[in-house]
Amino acid sequence: MNININKIQLAILCLMIAGLSLLFTACNKEGTIGEAVSDLYHLEHEGADMPIVVEGNTASKVFILILHGGPGGNAKIYNDVVLRMSEPLEADYAVAYWDQRSSGNSKGRFSPNKLNLEQMIEDTDMVVELLKDQYGDDISLFLLGHSWGGYLGNAYLATGNNQEKIAGWIDVDGVHDFELMMRAGDALMNEIATQQINEGSNQRVLWQEIKDFTDETEVNGISLQQFSEINRYAYVAEGLATTDGLIEIANFEASELFQLLWHSAFGSHNPITEATNSVMIQGTGNLMNQIINRPLGEEMGKITIPSLFLWGQYDFVVPPAVGQDALEKIGTPGHQKSLAIFGSSGHSPMLNQPDPFMELLIKFIELYK
Repeated sequence: MNININKIQLAILCLMIAGLSLLFTACNKEGTIGEAVSDLYHLEHEGADMPIVVEGNTASKVFILILHGGPGGNAKIYNDVVLRMSEPLEADYAVAYWDQRSSGNSKGRFSPNKLNLEQMIEDTDMVVELLKDQYGDDISLFLLGHSWGGYLGNAYLATGNNQEKIAGWIDVDGVHDFELMMRAGDALMNEIATQQINEGSNQRVLWQEIKDFTDETEVNGISLQQFSEINRYAYVAEGLATTDGLIEIANFEASELFQLLWHSAFGSHNPITEATNSVMIQGTGNLMNQIINRPLGEEMGKITIPSLFLWGQYDFVVPPAVGQDALEKIGTPGHQKSLAIFGSSGHSPMLNQPDPFMELLIKFIELYK
């Protein structure tokens, strides 16, 4: 049974939504080597207890570490809901689903000042080292960052010698410059709203509200309040574009729809904690205030590993102009970097156009593994 969902933005919103010692526990002392593995780890670092689920073909020696969206989202949704991405990847490779600190099923007690970019970069490196320790230093490890995960991935790779541990970088609709994102989002919403009004969209009243907002908005510097307003309208615009047929809807099996709705409400072992963490970070948290004022453009020039940028044409949240800028700013040689824009996708092309998305993703992994 196939169900076509017009309000798939629910799924999109879900996606959005020290000592130097490395401490972890697992069901086994060493990572399991096999073709259908499911290993669970708990990374304990600087007061945080962060779960990492490794699933798939660990015998392949090729691993993909998911850097989820947010800040404040979770990684397992990419496995539980985005099956058209997780299942093909896990058949041929191993995928590591990590809930970042103060996100998803992470727990622990730590000071709010630990919610900063430097700590998140250090956490990422601890996960990388854990995977190499458990499955061998010879594994080929790819990073895949979505939305906020794109920012974290770029920041991690541009720090020290971190990129030497990574075989390839996959940035899916990721932000690296918030002011550029806000300007481009405002412009794209205005363009498409005007287009849909002129073409007589059944949603033209709502499109007019978006056009009025963007006509009156001037991005001059960055404020958390203006960022929140533009971000809110961006998700509304994505929903309207979906209803108008600009954004493609992949058919969902009934079982997938159940997983989607269940995960939306109860996907975390601690849904109330997860929601509180997300609100804290996105509202007044140190991390959000830090990253919106720290563009990564100049730092990205340090990154030279193979890089693939995958974007939705109708991504009003992080528009294609951001992907084009990232492609130009990254220091990777021209023959080892590329940008693909999916013409019927929004902020999550793995949901909207999974087949062409996966074709390019697997081709990239096969080339650089």
